[in-house]
Amino acid sequence: MTRALSYIQNVPRSILADKEAQQLDQLFGDIRRNVSDIRASYNTICEQITDGQCGEDMKLEAKKMSQLCETGRSQRTGLLNELDSCQNIDFHVKSQAKVGLLKMQNVVIAMQNKLFGILNFQEQISIDDLLDVEGLIAQMETLINEIPSLQGPNTSEKAFIALQQMYLDERARLEARERAGQGDEKVPETDKQNGEKNPQA
Repeated sequence: MTRALSYIQNVPRSILADKEAQQLDQLFGDIRRNVSDIRASYNTICEQITDGQCGEDMKLEAKKMSQLCETGRSQRTGLLNELDSCQNIDFHVKSQAKVGLLKMQNVVIAMQNKLFGILNFQEQISIDDLLDVEGLIAQMETLINEIPSLQGPNTSEKAFIALQQMYLDERARLEARERAGQGDEKVPETDKQNGEKNPQA
């Protein structure tokens, strides 16, 4: 019961943490979409190279991809700032999320540098030139999937279970006390009957 009571006392903070996490969900969604858009842009460039379209259209797509990288950097910076201002999300969960986001920032900087070199110093671009870029995108996809959920799982459900357990514990305690009380009442009554049967004892 003590454990359940301790959880109940922490429920208000858990609910606040859930609200904070919900407010950040949109930012996380934007970052995930950004990574998907970068992957889609990369696939378009590969298709253009395969089809022999290594001209201006492909370079425009590469520039678009670079812009997407910059957008993602800005989004992650915004989310990192929001995480710093959150007061109720679990410290360890928040720290893991921040580490993952910072790693993504490093990866995207490397990707931008690679794209800059390809766009400015190579007249012809081949699939092989983009292998490093593909590897960096894969790293970003892995990192975004490894970032833990900020929202506590089923806070309201866990609170209900804890309350239910408190109720069951209290009922069991009262029933045990009631049974013990009934047992105590029977002893004097028996003694009285024995005394009536044996008045000289």
